[in-house]
Amino acid sequence: MSQPSSSSISSDSAQPDEISPESVREILANEQLSVPHYTDLAWRLEAPVASRTHPLSTEISPHFLLRLDTTTSMAPVTVERKGEQPLQYQPKENHSEILVCDVPNMQHLTNELDRALRELQSVHSRRMMRIFGAT
Repeated sequence: MSQPSSSSISSDSAQPDEISPESVREILANEQLSVPHYTDLAWRLEAPVASRTHPLSTEISPHFLLRLDTTTSMAPVTVERKGEQPLQYQPKENHSEILVCDVPNMQHLTNELDRALRELQSVHSRRMMRIFGAT
C-alpha cells in the first residue's frame, strides 16, 4: 500500500488538528485498498463416534470445522465496445479458508466478535462512521 503524498495532505496548509473530513475522504478515495469482505461462514461440529484404537472411556474432544468465504475487490476494468459507451466494472476475487477450532477457542472467538460488534454500535464508532461516510 502506498503512502499518501505529503502534498495531498498539506495542500490546504492546515495543521494536523485542522484536517477536514473531506480531505481525509479524498485521500482515502485515491488509495486502492483491497480489503477482503465477508461473504459466508459455514461450520460443523465434529466429534469421533467410535474408534478401534481409542476405547470409549477416553475423553471425547469435539472440534469445529469452519469454512470462511471472502471476496476482495480488484482494480476497476473498463471495457470498450464499438458504438457503445465504455462499460466499467470491478472484478472480484473469491477466497475460501478452512479453519479448525476446539470448543474453548470457539467460545473465545465468539466473545471477541460479540465485543467487536458492541464496539461498532457504540456512540463513538457511530460518530466516526457518520463523519467519514462509512457504511
